[in-house]
Formats: sequence, structure tokens, C-alpha cells
Amino acid sequence: MSQNLTLLRRRLLLDIAELQTEPYPNIALHVDDANLDSACLILDVDGYGPLHITIKFPVDYPLQPPTIEMNSDISHPNIHGGYICTSLLNTKEGWTPAYTLKGFAIQLLSFFASDALDQDDGSERVNLRPYREGSGTEKKGEKFICEKCSAKEKEVSEDSAVAIPDGSLRADLKKLDLQDAVPRSSKKHSEGCIQRIRLPDELMLLICEELKTEELILFARAWSRVSRMIADYDLIRTRELICFLTKQDYKTTQLGVGVCVDVKDKRQGTFSSEFDLISYEAYWDHRVRRSVQGIRFRYWLPLPISEEHWGRIKLEKESVHAHLTFIGVAARLGYDFQPFRVIYHFMNDVLVKLNTEAEGNISMAPDAPRKEIVESTLTYASEKAIESYFNLFHLLICLAVDDDSIVKSANAMLEEFINGQISESSCPNLGHLLVASLISDIELSDEAMLTIITETITRNVAWMFDRQLGKNMAGLSYMEPSEVSPYRLEKTFEAGKTSYRVLMFLNLFRRAALGNPRKPLSQLAGEAFQRHGAPPRGSAKVLADCIKRIHLIDSFPGFFKSMGMKVPGDAWFTHLLRRCIRNSIDKGYSKMPITQSQALYLRQLDEPYVEVLNGLQPVFIDICDVESFFPEKRR
Repeated sequence: MSQNLTLLRRRLLLDIAELQTEPYPNIALHVDDANLDSACLILDVDGYGPLHITIKFPVDYPLQPPTIEMNSDISHPNIHGGYICTSLLNTKEGWTPAYTLKGFAIQLLSFFASDALDQDDGSERVNLRPYREGSGTEKKGEKFICEKCSAKEKEVSEDSAVAIPDGSLRADLKKLDLQDAVPRSSKKHSEGCIQRIRLPDELMLLICEELKTEELILFARAWSRVSRMIADYDLIRTRELICFLTKQDYKTTQLGVGVCVDVKDKRQGTFSSEFDLISYEAYWDHRVRRSVQGIRFRYWLPLPISEEHWGRIKLEKESVHAHLTFIGVAARLGYDFQPFRVIYHFMNDVLVKLNTEAEGNISMAPDAPRKEIVESTLTYASEKAIESYFNLFHLLICLAVDDDSIVKSANAMLEEFINGQISESSCPNLGHLLVASLISDIELSDEAMLTIITETITRNVAWMFDRQLGKNMAGLSYMEPSEVSPYRLEKTFEAGKTSYRVLMFLNLFRRAALGNPRKPLSQLAGEAFQRHGAPPRGSAKVLADCIKRIHLIDSFPGFFKSMGMKVPGDAWFTHLLRRCIRNSIDKGYSKMPITQSQALYLRQLDEPYVEVLNGLQPVFIDICDVESFFPEKRR
């Protein structure tokens, strides 16, 4: 048997062992030890009784789903003879190798026990109760005698109906109070015997590794020392750091994530990932190209996770730089780009997604429109999305610690911008500048940050005005003579919300990730290794909550307060916004295809009482006839 098949067979054995050693109520599995290619699955369903299903495992399970045959004679709208019609098995999107045999069996149990069922053809939901109750001429399950498991259909054995530990045991241990970890009723007893044990941490860790997660949590409740060890050694999280195909952990294989590069028109590609851990063997040898949710990817990017894991990755023939290069070439970053800059792009794309409204198309960088992948599970304010950003930041600082030229490059980017080289030709992407600031030795002053904000507004002008590619606010191209324009202040912020959210989030992230005072990169990398790449304890939830609050900010004063900057006066800022429009045209970021008279007409449609320049008369223009505000080079 080849090494690849051996790995897959190992996964099958793990799945079988899990279902037999950690049984689920109303589910039993009978396996012939001499032939693991098939098994008997018994589901005990109210109304039907025990249902016998034959499972056959393909040689490349779990890359391919098992085939199943219903042996019991029952009435069900999705059963035709022995064939079971379910999207779980009959569509590419329905099956994922991340499913374990236990998870698959639970879904089948739910399939038969549900009260109603959606149909794949889009027809109305079917009520299943009459089928189970045997109303009318419908028949209930008839007895089936299986030669393989040598049993009539009977009640599932008591061994298979083990109660699942209470859900509270699965609570986030990071929030577990060290004193409350031991129940009050058992503290006295615990202190009298358990806590007298003087075992070194190394032996305690060996004991903990042999326990199931539920058992480990119970152990922590009985002994506060175990609770502290769970936090200190990250024992729960490390159990989750496994490949979703092979179930191997970071200690035995190289783990990374699948990466999708979306290239459209002549633009540089954008990056996305579900950040489901997958081993290089699963990616390369088994050609896995879909995430747990079924989203396609084409490339693989290793993650540091631990010092030992990072050390092994750096020794491989296909180095981190090689994988970054593959991704960068696919994204059309050019053939002379520095591989680490791929992470700038990646972090920027993830960052924008974190701060994007749940619906619609938005700007993927402070100055460029891109499209959100709505199928992703990385919702804009989820803790998983926050963790993914920390994963990329950990990779970036690990590379920077190993190669000081990366920090020097980041320093040069910021120095050039601060010294006045702020145009698109000098700094093509402000999002990348902000990411570079996370590893740079140069602190961003309020003055430098105001320059970034001003340049962001300037680059967003065409996006704000344009009907087809932007926010369709061409009326703002009219330059009112008012000292203060509440309408301009309000609508300019509305048009660039994503850009301002990016800036606010990075300001929060900088404090959470870098510390105050700022820690050296080597220290940040070491602390991240101790957390296995996860954010500092509690920070993912805090940042996710902050993003939700950021989304409630709807004005420039609120934005500047969130940034910790002085709030400018309305008159000063109104003049700044009008100056940004002129600068945008002068720099070639946008063009003006309409006259001020036409712009006044469009403005008065939304703001009838806007102040009018002396002698200026509105001239009708159909917004559909307005040419693009984007110059040809920026479309």
C-alpha cells in the first residue's frame, strides 16, 4: 500500500475508533475487523425504530464520500429502494473530507429524525411525520436481518447511548476562573488529597494528553493546577491544530492554509482563505483544493504555529518564500516583487473584509474597489476572522525576525511617505503602508496619520462620484461656497466608510498586538509561538466587539475620536474635503466629466437649498449620461 493510501487508511481507522470509543446516542457501528471496506450503521429513530444502513468506504476515503444503502424497508420521500437521496453525499458541495464518520452518522440521524425536509429540486418542504407514523397506507420500518452484523434489527445497544457531557463543559477555558474551577463542594476534599500530589509539569502534561477534552475539563474543575496548565500550555487549542483531512497535528506534519487568488480584468489579484488548517501532504499528495465549507483554493501557505513547526518548515525544499512567490505571481504582483509583500496584500484584503458590511460590493483597500466573497465563513466581525489576521501577522513577524531587510524595507516605506512621497506612483497602496507600519521601527505621529487620512480621501474621490464603479455621489463634485457644508461632511464619510473602518481597526489592532510600550518583534514572535499563533487571550473577542462598535460610527468627529486624534473643526475639514477633490484631479486620480452647472443640478436633487455661487445656474444632465470619473488608467 502506498504512503498516500496508508495515510488515508489511518484516517479511516481514526474515524471508526472515534465512533466506537466515543459513542453517540441512538447510533451504533458494527465493523468486520477482517474487512474495513464496509460497515453496518444502525440508527434508532423515533417512529421508524432501528434502521440498518450499509456503508461502503472507497479506497480514497475521506477524499470521496462513503456510499450508503438503506436496508430497512421504510417509507420516506427521499428513499428509493435502497438509494438515499441526500445532498450530503450526492453533490460536490455536500461532502467535505473534514467530516468524520461520527459527524456523518449524526447528520444522517438528523436527516431521518427531522420533522420536515427541504427537497433538492426546490419544491416545498415535505412533512415527515406521516411517513414515520405510518399514516394511511404508508408503512413503517420492516425487519431486516443482516448477515454481517449477525443481528436482527433491534434496539441500539446501551453502550451506544452514552450521554454527552453537559454543554457547559465545553465553555471557553480561557475564561475559567482559577478559583471557581474547583466546585465549592469538592474544594476541601481536593485540597486534602489531590493537591498534595507533587508531580512535575512534564508528567502532568503526559497525563493530560491521554485524556479526552471533556475529561480534561472535568479534571480542571477538580484541580485548579490543571486549569492553570490548560491556560499556560494552551492544551485545548493545540488539540484543534490538526489537518482537517488527515487529522495529523502540527507536531507530526506541516500545517498551513489554502489560499485563493481572485484575478479580474487588469487588476492585481486579491487573496482570501477560510484558514482551515490543512497539511502539505493533503494539499500536494492528495490534491485537496476545497475548504471545509467547500470554497475552492489553489495555493498553500504554511503557518508558524510553534517554534519547532516553524523550524521544520524553513528546512523544506519548498520554502515559505517559494509558496509566497507562487501566490504573488498568480496575483500579478510582478516578477521582481519581494515575497514577503504578499503578506502585505493578504493582510490588507483580510483587514478590509473584517471591516466590510455584510452585503454588497465594497472597497478592498482604502483606495480600490474589490468584491467580497459572500460564501466565506469569515464574517466581518467574527473571532475566527480576527484570528486569521493574527495568523498572518505572526507569519510576517517571523519572517521579519529572520530577515532584518524586511524591517528596513518597512522603515523606508514610512520614511518616504512621511517625507512627502505620498502619490500613487510612490505609494501604490495605502493599506500596505499601514501593514508595514506594524513591523516598522518608525512610529506614526498624528501628523503622519492625518496625511494618510487626507491621501485616502483624495484617492477615494473618483470612487465617491462614479455611478457604475462607485457610490454615485456626483453631486458632491459641485464646490459650494459655504464655510461649512454638513451635507459634504456627512456624505463624504458615508462614501468612504470602509476606508475609515480599516484605519480605526488598525489603530485598535496596533495596541492589542504590539503592546504599550511597543514590544520588539522577537518578543512578539516568541509570545505568539507560546499561543500557537492565536491572538493574546481575550483580544479576539474584544476586537470583534470593537468592529461592531466601529460600524456604528457615522461621522468624522466619531472617527477622529476613535483614532485618538484631535477632532478638526467643521469649517477646516469642509475646506480640506474640497481641496482633496481638486488634488485628486491634479494628481490624475480622477477626472471631471461635467461642468459646475451640471454638478449643481445633480447636487440640488439631494440638497435643494445648497448655497449657490454667484451667477451660476443649474444645467440639466441625466446621471446615466455622465461619463466615468475614473481616468482610463485607474479603471
